[in-house]
Amino acid sequence: MIKQILFCALALLTVVGVYAGAARFVGTNDHYMDYHVRNNQYAVIYININNVTEETMKERALTRAAEVAKSKGYRYFKVMTSKEVYVTQTDEPREQAPSNLYQEMIIEKGFSRNRTAPSRQNPSATGVFPAYKNVIALYHEAPSGDYEHVCDYIWCKKAS
Repeated sequence: MIKQILFCALALLTVVGVYAGAARFVGTNDHYMDYHVRNNQYAVIYININNVTEETMKERALTRAAEVAKSKGYRYFKVMTSKEVYVTQTDEPREQAPSNLYQEMIIEKGFSRNRTAPSRQNPSATGVFPAYKNVIALYHEAPSGDYEHVCDYIWCKKAS
């Protein structure tokens, strides 16, 4: 029974890795993944392939969130949830994100065969990389509460 559960968990981790293969290259060595969640919400993931600090991962995930907001025609975004997650590397691209809550939970919790989180020291040896995920909501007008302005993270053309 435990072997079946572990096999399923590993298979589900592979699904995220397949999706990670479709990630966009934004900078020279930066990996990002983003996908539509619902309505005006998107998930944005920075994949830490260069072993940068957690603070840098958070900053790069926010920068990508601003890029997504601007590309969709929005000026503001609000971070609804944020957390550290793990993704696996595979060779085959896949077009869709996890399709159910259990699958996403197994992936985000970083469950693996040995039931420990992957090492931050040598992720390229295991093919499992730490990442930082923000789920953001996009707005045309400034929302109430804490929010971010796109132009605080990326260059915006000044209105003349």
